[in-house]
Amino acid sequence: MLRLNSTTRAILGRPNFTCSGIAKKLKSLGLYDVAPKAEDEQAVAIHFLLSQYEKHGDNWRKEAYKILSKDGS
Repeated sequence: MLRLNSTTRAILGRPNFTCSGIAKKLKSLGLYDVAPKAEDEQAVAIHFLLSQYEKHGDNWRKEAYKILSKDGS
């Protein structure tokens, strides 16, 4: 289980209106199936960001940006 620290608090506390763009990009890249609801977009974005943090530690933002910067359809 991930520890609750300043990084995980920032990710988990992310307001839903900041998640829409991330979720839509992840959907366009074919990485997630996203329902057109704010709650689903928020869940997808938070899951993605937490996964990046769990995998890359302090480099999570850089690695997430690499994925989100890819060209999707």
